[in-house]
Amino acid sequence: MRKILLAAIALSIYTASFSYALDVSTHKAINAYIAQNTLNGFSLDLYLKNQLGIQSGIKESFKSNNESYEAWQWIREGGFSKTSLLGIFPMFVP
Repeated sequence: MRKILLAAIALSIYTASFSYALDVSTHKAINAYIAQNTLNGFSLDLYLKNQLGIQSGIKESFKSNNESYEAWQWIREGGFSKTSLLGIFPMFVP
């Protein structure tokens, strides 16, 4: 039984090396499109305005570490940080 379990683990690790994710630029483009458009009745702009009280909606600027982006741009940049290894493990970022 133990050999079967070890073989299954080894096989899953081996096959995981063949999996593919979206390219960073593609992921950023998808995030930007979703943040700036209405999809299935959801609008980030309206949500920010009506539910969170952010008057400028997606055009509201937020600053972090001397970088200032509008809300939709932060969503777009999240496409990079979540596809990078450091984005997955933020506790290891220096």
